[in-house]
Amino acid sequence: MTGPTPQRPTADAPPDWEAIARYVSGESDGAERELVRAWLVANPEDHKLVEALDRIVADVPVELPAGLDIEGALRRTKAAAGGSPILRLEAAAPRLSRFPAARARPQWVVRAFQAAALFGVIAITATIWRYRSEPSPQVATVTTYRASLGKPDSVTLADGSRAILAPGSELAVTATYGTAGREVALRGQGWFRVVHDDARPFVVKAGDAEIRDVGTEFSVNHRANSGVLVQVHEGAVIVRGSSQEASAGVLLHQGDEAVVAQGAVTSTQRGTVPADATAWVSGLLRFRDVPLAEVVETVRRWYGIEIRVDDPALGATKVSIDVNAGSIGGVAQELALTVGGRVDKRGDTLVVRAGQGAR
Repeated sequence: MTGPTPQRPTADAPPDWEAIARYVSGESDGAERELVRAWLVANPEDHKLVEALDRIVADVPVELPAGLDIEGALRRTKAAAGGSPILRLEAAAPRLSRFPAARARPQWVVRAFQAAALFGVIAITATIWRYRSEPSPQVATVTTYRASLGKPDSVTLADGSRAILAPGSELAVTATYGTAGREVALRGQGWFRVVHDDARPFVVKAGDAEIRDVGTEFSVNHRANSGVLVQVHEGAVIVRGSSQEASAGVLLHQGDEAVVAQGAVTSTQRGTVPADATAWVSGLLRFRDVPLAEVVETVRRWYGIEIRVDDPALGATKVSIDVNAGSIGGVAQELALTVGGRVDKRGDTLVVRAGQGAR
């Protein structure tokens, strides 16, 4: 029965240490010698190491102490050479067998032991050198801008584009912005006036929505319970959800708006953005036919006031109300009156409940 035909090694094939040891000691047959040479050609860095080993082994004496555990030493060296790039090196003395050698060992094994310690040191050194010399992955530094409570704040980006963030909102910008691309991440609500650049599109990621600038001015409101609302005030943008292909993006022009929820654009309205949609930029919250739960969420984010609605049906009730810093003290009471309810105070939380009167 004949054995399997040797396969010509590839550049990523693991080294065969025993074959290399036989090759270095001159004990390889013609076929094995050809395979080792082919592997060395495919791995030029290791070829240099083997050449260095060959020069060193030529000067190593052949005589070894009787009873030396040659195969065991070779196995340990093979295991070390094939281990993790981060290695623990321990001092070791030759381990003597309790019994004398019972049989003669092939010349390549004797030479292999001599080579093993040297080759192991070279291989381990090379592994550590490669590990240390590989460039560390560059982690892009991220700068996060956060608007404090009470009023909006503005950010001017490196390319001259400008963002205004609603209180409690955050905008994350990487150090490579403007060079590797122009992508930012928004949590909360933001208004953007963008310096257009066809070569480097401006992209806002908010929740599971991606908004790509085509024109100049738009706003994004990442709402916790009702998706991401995108409104275009000038120019145009392309909107898509995270689960949609780029080709599925929806083009919005001035006056258009869309909502992204659960990874997809769920609704699009043309020409419905009101003229006062950006009133919040100057500090005025103007709600028109907006669910009470959304109003409560926005007021909480803007002013840090804990208001809760205890009934989902009540939270879905549409309200119209204006809120600013001057009226914030009585906003919970006003909301309750708007829906025909009352306010209960529980610690630091104001609870809007159904029913008349306030406690």
